[in-house]
Amino acid sequence: MTSLRCKAGQCHRAAQSRGYCRPCIKRLKESGELPPLGRQGCSEPGCPNRHKGLGLCQKHFNHEYNSRRSQEVSVKDIPRARELFENVGWEVSDSGCWLWAGSLNAGGYGVAPRNGVSQQAHRVSYAVHFGLIPKGIQIHHICTVRSCVNPMHLQAITPHENTAEMFERREYKREIAALKKEVARLNRELKRVAA
Repeated sequence: MTSLRCKAGQCHRAAQSRGYCRPCIKRLKESGELPPLGRQGCSEPGCPNRHKGLGLCQKHFNHEYNSRRSQEVSVKDIPRARELFENVGWEVSDSGCWLWAGSLNAGGYGVAPRNGVSQQAHRVSYAVHFGLIPKGIQIHHICTVRSCVNPMHLQAITPHENTAEMFERREYKREIAALKKEVARLNRELKRVAA
């Protein structure tokens, strides 16, 4: 699981309990400043929900965990990702796509295990080659091949841009299918007239 950061002042360690790291909990206990357990509320401003873990209610904990897991590739993981890419590898297709040689998820995206969490391989490839991916940014396949990890085929875009491009691509596919259907109909008509 991706660790949340300690909520004590300038501390950068991972939270262990009640949203604090162990040294901060010890310091707060000794000073008497540690809030009592029990019906403690969520530490997210304005949230009336009851505390479930790491100082957050279940909703905010899940949101924080999922957004960190799906959006971040931390700097310290990039050397490991490079090593993983070299070990797993890819095959270069005729179109220049680097087809991920590792496992694929149900959606056809390459899966790269990272600290016990599966990360989409194209996101790791983007982070390895271009740096961290900001939260809320999606990595789009320009080539439309989901298992491709070629950094030159990847583009960082907003979810809105990604959705718009997806709908545009679907519309083109519908138009192409309609044109193919019309060509097939015209070919049948020509054969009938020629016979």
